Amino acid sequence: MFESLLNPFFLVPMVAVALALGQIWKAGRGEKCRPWMFLAANMGMLIFFAGGKWMGALVALVMAGIFFLLILQSGKRAGWGVWGLLFMAGIMALAKYDYPDWLPHVYRGGIWVRTLKSWLGIVDLKILLGVSYFCFRAMHVLADYQNGRLPEVRLLTFLNYLFFCPPAVAGPINRYEDFARDLQNPPSLDGTVLLQAMTRIVKGLAKKVLIAGPISVYALGSLEPAGPWAPLLLVAACVNYSIYLYADFSGYTDIAIGMGRLFGIALPENFDRPFYAANLQDFWSKWHMTLTGWLRTYVFYPLNLVLTRRYSKGAKLWNPALAIMVCFLIIGIWHGNTANYVVFGLLHGAGIAVVMMLHRWRPPGKNRVLSGFGLWGRRALTFAYVSFCWIFFVYPLSDVPWLLRQAVGCAP
Repeated sequence: MFESLLNPFFLVPMVAVALALGQIWKAGRGEKCRPWMFLAANMGMLIFFAGGKWMGALVALVMAGIFFLLILQSGKRAGWGVWGLLFMAGIMALAKYDYPDWLPHVYRGGIWVRTLKSWLGIVDLKILLGVSYFCFRAMHVLADYQNGRLPEVRLLTFLNYLFFCPPAVAGPINRYEDFARDLQNPPSLDGTVLLQAMTRIVKGLAKKVLIAGPISVYALGSLEPAGPWAPLLLVAACVNYSIYLYADFSGYTDIAIGMGRLFGIALPENFDRPFYAANLQDFWSKWHMTLTGWLRTYVFYPLNLVLTRRYSKGAKLWNPALAIMVCFLIIGIWHGNTANYVVFGLLHGAGIAVVMMLHRWRPPGKNRVLSGFGLWGRRALTFAYVSFCWIFFVYPLSDVPWLLRQAVGCAP
């Protein structure tokens, strides 16, 4: 999925730039201009990553400037915060999605969408994902600054935060205050730090090359069920897709975290053994943790609070369930605006809502810790459900009935 990070023409220069900047700062030179050097280096790498389209960097800088002005105004007027969030979400939607035929031409890939994608150098999924994380970071800063959790936001630090290259494509979503703290302190690239960073990068490459690459040909989208073994083939394809996606995505995260260490930036972890989860709620606390944490902070808690104030009778059960469904509807739509992604998000949201309700309805004294066969049984059921849901992530909704009929030998 994130093949560009395997390209030595991109990875090697990024490591070289990080080491060169580290040596400059280690020698005590360039501390005052560190933020400017940092920004120039990351903008250069992002231009290289986008195929040399400098216009994309210019447009992105203009957008970042507009975002910054909206953030400053949001601290003075609440209405500016709402308009800022809508503007950021609109930019993300324009860049990410293709639109249905019934919309006017200008909104379904016409002049606005084509021009924006051309300027930004958007040629494939990787850059589209980058725009999403760019906007997520900006929304986080706007929301926290408006609510007073961020005492100040400086333009140069904000630009560096948005354009920091290692997590630009697929996260993890780091926090502004942590990034600002690390940016003020030049990295100490001693032997231990360098070894840890390079070990993490090699670990990520190994996941992608030795696991994700070979298993991808036996996963959903490549391995189609057919013949007398069709049911087993579909099960194998679903399981293999879970393994493939984890190895590919967590491998990218390992590389990003290792690269961040070279630059002196501590990026948060994004995965914590998700296939050991005992239920779906536990799974999403271990899978893409920074995205689910972002949604929990900026969607689930505020929405649940609003619902509780309005409908106090459902405060303990129905309000959290509805809020979690909205969160996972957003996750589905974020991956794509077709019906299969909506179903994918709702399946996960419904699964977590059921888990939450079961916990609420559990009789007193039944909150014992599972172990042994019961624990592994729940882990297996959770993994099976997650693996099955990838069908809706990979295939258009119209193809799912055919795929399931094919798997049970009922396809025409």
